[in-house]
Amino acid sequence: MPYCPQCGGAYDSSASFCPSCGRPLKAEASGAGGPGAPPEPSAPPEPSAEVLTPRLRTRVPRFVRDTLAPGEPVLAAFNASLFDHHKQGVSLAHDKFVLTPQRLIFYHTGLFRKGMGEMPYRMVTGVNLERGVFHGKVIVEAASAGLTLDGIGNDDAAFAEKIIAGGMNQRSFTTSGPGVEPPLIAPLVVILFGIIALGIAYFLVAGPAVPIPHLP
Repeated sequence: MPYCPQCGGAYDSSASFCPSCGRPLKAEASGAGGPGAPPEPSAPPEPSAEVLTPRLRTRVPRFVRDTLAPGEPVLAAFNASLFDHHKQGVSLAHDKFVLTPQRLIFYHTGLFRKGMGEMPYRMVTGVNLERGVFHGKVIVEAASAGLTLDGIGNDDAAFAEKIIAGGMNQRSFTTSGPGVEPPLIAPLVVILFGIIALGIAYFLVAGPAVPIPHLP
């Protein structure tokens, strides 16, 4: 004979309530999720994030990386010509952009001045890809801005359009690993030319005198 877990009184196995204390007994007999219990509603499965290999065609400077949130990966980094097509193609004076799963960051670097702006994907109302012979462009529409990303290779433009469209539709992206940035070719070239220039200057100033032929 079963006993009530609350008062210890015996009860008949067919009883719904304890005759001594009135405790409901059906839930105890069937158990949570057992026979006779209504099925618990299941939460909808979370969409899995698509894994992408980052495309870093340019190095991402420190002042841009410092604005990234913890765990916000860089999916792409490109050189481009950026225009606001809502203002008749006015240049934004930015020539690079970065794509993360949450936003588009556009920026420029300079010896004395840097600049940066951003467009979260939640503000984007439409995105379109236009392919050319060698280069393509991505046209991004927002509530109060129209951004054209021009001068990108067709494959890279399609990659950028996929990320922006996915972010606009709340699609999740993650990276397969840290992206490999291109080497510092330009600074090394500057250093090399600087060394050559110093060598020439030293030769002209402190090098052996070159005899000048005497004309009769």
